[in-house]
Amino acid sequence: METDEVLQTQVVPNVELFDYYLFRIAFHYPNFEEQWEECYWELSEDPHVVLFTNADDYYHWILITQFHDDRGAEQWMHHFFKNHGDLIAQFDNTKLPSIHKFYTSADVLNERLWETEEGREYLQNSRDKGENSDSALVEHEDNSPQTISPWEEKTD
Repeated sequence: METDEVLQTQVVPNVELFDYYLFRIAFHYPNFEEQWEECYWELSEDPHVVLFTNADDYYHWILITQFHDDRGAEQWMHHFFKNHGDLIAQFDNTKLPSIHKFYTSADVLNERLWETEEGREYLQNSRDKGENSDSALVEHEDNSPQTISPWEEKTD
């Protein structure tokens, strides 16, 4: 599925190795047109940025970042403000001290695959071959997917 651009190979580190931070950025609009693109590309290419997204809020950009320690995060913020401070109207940062979940479940992909005939065919073939390792696909009466973990019993 990687060749079909459905999945990508990613490195997912042990979350115990890093400190994670949520950064929210609001723009100072008088400087936006001249400065947003350079800032955008710097954030997109920054190795500390795990997730970078737009938001429909006062804070238009939201980042989840990872650093070895608080000092690394502080140095990063100092560098960021030094280079892009004129673009920023508001910057909120929150340390995320406990990561309870940091992965995408196969169930989400199964739900997406179920939306197309080709996807349903793939899921059916996987089930027939016994390849669904994380969870088993079960069909509801309305033919929509429901997944159950291997340790749960089917209740139909």
